[in-house]
Amino acid sequence: MYPVPRHLTEIFETDPDKTDEYNLEGTLRCSCGCRQFQIKTYSEIGEDGCPRVAGYGDGYSFVIKGICQSCKKEWLIFDMSKHGYNGFVCHEDFNLEPPDTELKMYYCPKCSRNAFEMRLGIELEDKEQFIEEVVEEEPDKYTEDDYVDAFDWITMSATCSCCGEAFDNWVSFETS
Repeated sequence: MYPVPRHLTEIFETDPDKTDEYNLEGTLRCSCGCRQFQIKTYSEIGEDGCPRVAGYGDGYSFVIKGICQSCKKEWLIFDMSKHGYNGFVCHEDFNLEPPDTELKMYYCPKCSRNAFEMRLGIELEDKEQFIEEVVEEEPDKYTEDDYVDAFDWITMSATCSCCGEAFDNWVSFETS
C-alpha cells in the first residue's frame, strides 16, 4: 500500500512501476470504475491551454475538480488552499476558496469537448522531516500519518477522451 493523500484515496490508482516512497504516479479512476472525467477549474488558462493560479479576492486560488462521465460523482482533485504543504500545514490562502459556482468547465483546446483521462504525479514530503518540523512543533494538531497530505509537488497530465490530444504537465504545481 502506497501513501496516497487522503482526499485522493478513493480515486487514485497507483502505478507500482513508477512509484516509490517519495514519488507517487498513477491514474484517476472513479469509485464506479470509470476513468473519464469532465474537468471544472478555478484558474486562468494559459496560451498553452493549461490552467494556472488565478487571482481571487485579495489573494489567489487554484482548484481542479473532476466529474465522473459515468456516475456524475464530483471529486476534488486539488485545491491549493487545502492540499499540499502550503495548504495543509501553512494554510496559505486558506480563506480564498471560490464557491463552486465560480468554477468553470475546462474544454479541450483542440476539439472543445470536456472528457479527459488524467494522470497524477505527487512528490511526497519526507516523513521523518515532517515529524521533526511539524508534528513535534504541533503534536495536538498533526500526526505522523499526516505527512501524505503535506506533499511538496503535484503534476497532472490530461488526455482528451474525444480527440486523443495529450497535455503532459497540464498542471505542475509546487506546494511547499
